[in-house]
Amino acid sequence: MLELLNLFGSQGAQVSEQFAERDTQGLIDVVYESDIDDGARWFARGEALSWGQFAGVPGLSNVNLRLRGIDNQLHWQLDGENASFISRALDYDDPWPLSKVALSGQFLWFEDGDWQLRVAPQSELHLDGLEIGLAATLTPSERSVHVDAVAKSLNQQPIDAEVLRRHLPVVMGDNLHDYLSVALQDGQAQDLAMVWRGAVEHFPYHDNQGLFEARARITELNYKFQPNWRPIYDATAVVNFRNERMHITATDGLLGNIAIAQADVVLPDLLAREQARLDISATISGNANELKPIFDESPLANSLGATFSELQLSGPIASELELTIPLVNSADVVAQGYAQLDDVTMYVRGLNENFRNVHGRVNFRNDVIDAQDLIMTWRGFPLQATLNSAQREDDYFVEVDASGTWELDEFAPLTAGEMPWQADFNLSLPKDGGYSFRWQQTADLQPVAINVPAPLSKAADESEQLELSVSGSEDSILVNAELGEKMMLELQFDGGAEVLQSGYARIGRVLTRAPNPNVLRLNPTFTVEANMPPSDVAVWLEKYHHLQSFLPEGSGESELAQLLRPDYVQLISPQLSYGDLLLNDVTVVGWPEQDRWRARIDSQQVITDVEWRLATANSERSRSQLVFDAEFIELHGKRPKEVIDETSPFEEISLPRSFAKLPDIYLTCKRCRYDIYDLGEVSLHLRGEDKLLELVDFNAQHRNHTLKASGTWALETETQHPQTRIFGEFTSPDFGEFLENYEFTSMVRDSNATIAFDLSYLGAPQQIQATSLNGTVNWRLGQGYLNEVSDRGARLFSLLSLDSILRKLRFDFRDVFANGLFYTNFSGDFNIVNGIVSTENTQLNGAAGDMEVKGQTNLMTRTLDYDLQFVPKVTSSLPVILAWMINPPSGLAALVIDRMLHDAKVISRLEYKISGTMDEPLIEEIARDSRDAPIPPEVQNEPESEQQPSSTDGAANDEQPASATEPTGN
Repeated sequence: MLELLNLFGSQGAQVSEQFAERDTQGLIDVVYESDIDDGARWFARGEALSWGQFAGVPGLSNVNLRLRGIDNQLHWQLDGENASFISRALDYDDPWPLSKVALSGQFLWFEDGDWQLRVAPQSELHLDGLEIGLAATLTPSERSVHVDAVAKSLNQQPIDAEVLRRHLPVVMGDNLHDYLSVALQDGQAQDLAMVWRGAVEHFPYHDNQGLFEARARITELNYKFQPNWRPIYDATAVVNFRNERMHITATDGLLGNIAIAQADVVLPDLLAREQARLDISATISGNANELKPIFDESPLANSLGATFSELQLSGPIASELELTIPLVNSADVVAQGYAQLDDVTMYVRGLNENFRNVHGRVNFRNDVIDAQDLIMTWRGFPLQATLNSAQREDDYFVEVDASGTWELDEFAPLTAGEMPWQADFNLSLPKDGGYSFRWQQTADLQPVAINVPAPLSKAADESEQLELSVSGSEDSILVNAELGEKMMLELQFDGGAEVLQSGYARIGRVLTRAPNPNVLRLNPTFTVEANMPPSDVAVWLEKYHHLQSFLPEGSGESELAQLLRPDYVQLISPQLSYGDLLLNDVTVVGWPEQDRWRARIDSQQVITDVEWRLATANSERSRSQLVFDAEFIELHGKRPKEVIDETSPFEEISLPRSFAKLPDIYLTCKRCRYDIYDLGEVSLHLRGEDKLLELVDFNAQHRNHTLKASGTWALETETQHPQTRIFGEFTSPDFGEFLENYEFTSMVRDSNATIAFDLSYLGAPQQIQATSLNGTVNWRLGQGYLNEVSDRGARLFSLLSLDSILRKLRFDFRDVFANGLFYTNFSGDFNIVNGIVSTENTQLNGAAGDMEVKGQTNLMTRTLDYDLQFVPKVTSSLPVILAWMINPPSGLAALVIDRMLHDAKVISRLEYKISGTMDEPLIEEIARDSRDAPIPPEVQNEPESEQQPSSTDGAANDEQPASATEPTGN
């Protein structure tokens, strides 16, 4: 074949020499015809031909050739399978495999040595996974060839990115070739197309001597624009090469979890060699908390990444990112841009605080970060801040200046006024690892009024400063706060702020007394001391409830609250008051133990141990318990009102909405006294439900006087009014003594008592109203006597106006009742309906007669309406008998007659009407029946000297006091 080319003159000889130099191989059959007039005609057919690249024309191997030529032109056709493409523009060393070759065209040569190779438009080359249709014209240039070609992909399915990486030509330059081989991670390419016009030696046409443009559309692109950066993935991209410039435009991708609206990757010059670089710009948006992982996997890990470790952002951001990446061995990567923060939350790890509603722009260029006009809120308060950071010689340093003026009127009535403040925050990130920080804040409280009790109270215009300092490192965190001499706080945590290592808090001035021995015994981690002036607990509770209203629900159970739980609390005050109760020289200490808190209260009025037993899910104690074990309680309060408040509306008091959170309350007291009332030994148990407070058990015992009671307090609901119920039993061996011990002047003497009661009324326990009072009282007095004294302190008997009854009987029958009204039992039932107390069975079985009372008392109007019957009986001496007669007998009869018949009967019947009011009762005798009493004969014959007391006299005398003197009344 090569020898045949010599037949075509010098031009054919030149082509023959070029083929010989390219190691041409294979067999070819040639038919040659030469006609003097028509010129030469020839045909050739070759099988399994191969030749190397020459004159810029790629080489081929294992192809079949068909030639048909006339003179200096020929038509050619190349086809084959499992062939290969050889060109140093494609690969320096290895050929590109061709699964199919189907090329055709013309080849022309001219006398001046020029030539032209045409590739027909229907030609195809099938690379591995990439099918290309092309048309081209190649002509020789000064040093290579001139190309005029178009090509496009023929694949029916998208082309995998791995195929594209295998077929990146080295003609684009080693740097770009290597960069794209790594950067193009994954994707599906479509619509590959290329146009090339120009001399190969002038590529890439810096001066527009030619045109080279290639383009591809890639979906599901995964593009790693720098080996130590996270890739962009799931993007849609257009890759465009135009002369010396490469431009990749990616849209709708993700960088980590940040949305990439658009990213542009530009290589300004494919053959820039030492100056080769990539310019990358991206418009991104998403959640700010996804920025840190991106910068952690980038060359900015020690600057931006470390900053975002301490200043942790979350919330929507919009950002512009620009990267300049050298394609040669250089560390001069430049990352710059900004992040626009709109309503972002910033958590400062060192302070363990969140700053919310952050707005502003953060600019960065590599390690230099600045933000000059940030605005945000901290715990609802507005503030302004500036941020600056940069790499220093030994560390990366972040500095934040913050300031604000906070309106405190929103916390009324606790605070009022404006509080200006300023703070500095410094963060150091040493090169050898670790970190350290400091927050220093000062607030001017002069314009602020603090409306809480002393020692924390403060008037407006009173000079005062609040100072707060938080500093720390990875090993520990220190917190110091001071409010003049009013309050101080010192805390030390571990580096993660998860463990409180030590703490001390003080309210009020420094204590001058020696430390409580409990402090040394318990060795607490966190001690709280309160040195209080005389204080009203109710006012503090009111302020506490106001404070609770400003705190988020459940904040008391938060991790911070649990972390800051003190393990020793001490309160000292010369006086604490709560309502009418007063404690003097008070010391309260408390400390936790396992699942409970213990406390001790010492004062002049109370000494008690206290336990707060917390509810535990895995034990029998499903409810919290508050247990008081008192040595003594001696409280003083107002005397009770003399009368029930019959008609006035409920007192305006703050009532609870639910008792669900109330612990079970247990109280035992060895010696209890309330005002003048000595209660003796007391125990009680209170239990709360949602809308019900139950007095499970109440016991009081003093000198064998015993009161046992239970009760309920039901709160108002949609279906019921608030209601209080109390029921139980009182027993006493000497009811008169009991009343006198409580300074109630009583007409009852030497009588035991049993009183069972079950009472209820609408309202809270302290809101008793007669109009809604209902229930029963069953009472019984044992053997004793009534004497004429004011009995208004004992409501049970003032309901019957017994003192007035006795005065009436004594006036009418002074010889009978001179020493009182003696009885063997006195009992009855009171039924109370809406404040009206009625009885149908009040009876007195007396030595001088029997009494029966029926009627009612209206507690609202305090009016009385009773019918009383007194049936005298002769169980005494003759003077007594005669006293029941209309006209008293002479003294002589008393000397003669000494005894009455056994079982003497009633000789008179008295009926009275009781009306008026409890304060001014009216007693009217409405009937009296009299008849003679028979005198036994033997009594008439007995001499005076042998006169013996009758059994009745004895009974009466046994019931009298040792002295016959009448007790004085009030």
